[in-house]
Amino acid sequence: MLEEIEINNYKMIDSLNISGFSNINILLGKNDCGKTSVLEAIFYNLGF
Repeated sequence: MLEEIEINNYKMIDSLNISGFSNINILLGKNDCGKTSVLEAIFYNLGF
């Protein structure tokens, strides 16, 4: 299970650190704020 992720210079994200993941996580935010970019970074980081 993912415990922490740090994203730097990916699309519109300059620097982001997320920790404290649990079994179910929800990303909330307005349109075009980077929610999908976070999911893509996690996807690429896991090697899929």
